[in-house]
Amino acid sequence: MNEKLKEIAVKAQVEHCISHVRLQEFAELIVQECANELLKWSREPFPLDAGSAARVIKNYFDMK
Repeated sequence: MNEKLKEIAVKAQVEHCISHVRLQEFAELIVQECANELLKWSREPFPLDAGSAARVIKNYFDMK
């Protein structure tokens, strides 16, 4: 498990609730979902700036 994932697990207080293998798989699935959602926007005639990309991802997951 990489350091960034460890930091997130500690922040979410799940580092002892789930195996590192499962946590890694879960994180990979989330990242893939984010990438897929952003790739949908790559076909649009206008580029996404960082703020717009962040909003797309947050909206996808129903987060504010």
